[in-house]
Amino acid sequence: LGRRNLLLKQTRQELLTIRESQVRAEERQRIARDLHDSVAQHVLSMGMQVEWCRTSCDQPEVVARLAEVKELARSTVDRIRQTIFALNSDELEPHGLVPALRRLGAQHRADGLALRVRVVGAPVPLPSRVEQTLYDVAREALFNTLVHAEATRVEVRVVHGPREVRLLVSDDGRGRAEHLAQQLLTARQNCQGGYHRGLANIDERVRLVDGRLTFSDAPKGGVRLEVCIPLTGTAP
Repeated sequence: LGRRNLLLKQTRQELLTIRESQVRAEERQRIARDLHDSVAQHVLSMGMQVEWCRTSCDQPEVVARLAEVKELARSTVDRIRQTIFALNSDELEPHGLVPALRRLGAQHRADGLALRVRVVGAPVPLPSRVEQTLYDVAREALFNTLVHAEATRVEVRVVHGPREVRLLVSDDGRGRAEHLAQQLLTARQNCQGGYHRGLANIDERVRLVDGRLTFSDAPKGGVRLEVCIPLTGTAP
């Protein structure tokens, strides 16, 4: 009885620790989303307005001041992105990308989404920026799949190649590849809420690491999202 009580106490403590870790991770994600979707976008809009004023002005002193403001806006967005990266980076520690993806799948089981993670090829150490991008894309894709595609099963594959790494997220939902491709074009032109915002988030993250994003029909129905990121010349 004493041993069982001790095991029960240890289990409760472990569950409490896990829950505290989840709460901290969720709060970091919320702050990162708010920074990305609100603060960073507003600063970018300010920079665009300043650029319009600069090109429309014929007073050299004013033009010079506006150029300084534009540069401040650009550097501010860079700092915000660094902060977002720092907020999200703890989710990959200490075990790396694939265990983090499997933990993500475990979190979605309560939502009725069965997730399988596969690794293809010989795993190689990836730059932290690339790992974080792949994780963020997978998380955003799973959220979109759950909310919009009404999928029940998802496969996430990480494919290691000699010069690139690929992430493939395939679901059995009701989405169609051509529709998503059109939605992505719309998101690039006019970012709003909902699905547009989610696709814009994925697209921007992939572009920041010189990657490319494509959609195709999944073999068993639904959509396959594919991200390909080159490894040569990628920053740490």
